[in-house]
Amino acid sequence: MTRIYRNKIGIAGCYNDSRTPLIPSHIRRLRGQGIDLVVRESKVRDKIFPREGYVKSGIPLVGSLSDCKVILSMAAPSTRYVFSGTTYLNFSHDISGQPYQPLSSTSLIARGCQLIDFKRIVDDEGKRVTLFSDFTGKLGMVETIWALGQRLDFERVEKNSNPFLMIRRAGEYESLAAAEDAFRQLGFMIDSKGVPDSVFPFVCGFAGTGNDGGGAISMFRNLNPVTLRAKDLRGDLRHGDFSKYNTYMVILDRGARVIEKDSSVGFSPDHFNRYPERYQSDMEQYLANMVVFVNAIYWDERFPRLITNPILKRLDNPRLKVIADLTCQVHGSIDCTIRETDNRFPVYTYDPQTRETQLGVCGKGVVMMTNHSLAAILPNESSEHFSRSLYGFIPALAQCDYSLDFDDPKLVLPDPIRRAVVSWHGKKVGDMSYFRFSD
Repeated sequence: MTRIYRNKIGIAGCYNDSRTPLIPSHIRRLRGQGIDLVVRESKVRDKIFPREGYVKSGIPLVGSLSDCKVILSMAAPSTRYVFSGTTYLNFSHDISGQPYQPLSSTSLIARGCQLIDFKRIVDDEGKRVTLFSDFTGKLGMVETIWALGQRLDFERVEKNSNPFLMIRRAGEYESLAAAEDAFRQLGFMIDSKGVPDSVFPFVCGFAGTGNDGGGAISMFRNLNPVTLRAKDLRGDLRHGDFSKYNTYMVILDRGARVIEKDSSVGFSPDHFNRYPERYQSDMEQYLANMVVFVNAIYWDERFPRLITNPILKRLDNPRLKVIADLTCQVHGSIDCTIRETDNRFPVYTYDPQTRETQLGVCGKGVVMMTNHSLAAILPNESSEHFSRSLYGFIPALAQCDYSLDFDDPKLVLPDPIRRAVVSWHGKKVGDMSYFRFSD
């Protein structure tokens, strides 16, 4: 006998994003279990998931989701799509609570809604559950090395001496596998022709080994790099035992990235988490020898920034060509992340002396890659993986009684979903104490 679920669930599209939180095959399967799932029409999504596929699968396409109790979408809804008392699941970008961002939950709270942030759905160990695999990190690494090639070209490095020009924009590859193959080919080219003198030795640093950081590291390893330790980056590497026919990578853990202000005692993760205000960045010595730096750490305003404008001003380092901030947190752990970019214009150049920026790779300073739309570059693959991670929670979302108070013992929600609640009945709830601060 098919179970009867109390809540109708709607899938919303986005005006500039063709991804979907649930793919058609999963929707069809869930509807077969008795869950009332409908999809709002979207011309943007039709490019990747054509409407004919939904129709053939018997999935209703509707013009409005106003009668749905639960609405799933990739981005927060605009005000006209906020319906009183409805439960919304999306990437609200409220996880860090930064004051520069207009909190997407504001209009939802005003209308007594429930907001559940996809990014906050974590397991008992604090690890994220609903995610795009490591696509974001891998594609971010592609965009970063593309930007490096373009920057060196702007600096008039001869094309024959600039192997990084062979890397195209991430969206120009037909698949992630094709991009990985291009990186392997780049590795072979460096092995035979070497890197330009202006970026020798070629060192790429990484902070953060979670989902995004791990993806970036995985992609970079296709170049077959030599792994260094943090202490290997002290001093002038140009006079060390390095080869222009190699690439080098270093992963900086928290013990390397920060230093206690008033103590010579060794780093303690527990002490750092309890007293983050007693620490400051120790990145300057490493950045002096890097060509590329990739940031993917969790950060909020309790913690010291990794890269501050004074650090960059003191360095005035022509070797540091590109900083990839996969967190895209404006004025977050990277002070020169002053804007989010997108797939149309993925990079800007930042001058630490004037704090002025310009889109693209031209101008004085360091190129910043802060593309917040990386997962949308390969919407089919990323949607499939995300849908798989969300699928198991849908029956509980369809059955939950959202009229109950959040602290009512009769309220039944899976623990990962409960932890992800930002607001309930129009009131802010929850905290970040459970979140694992990944290296």
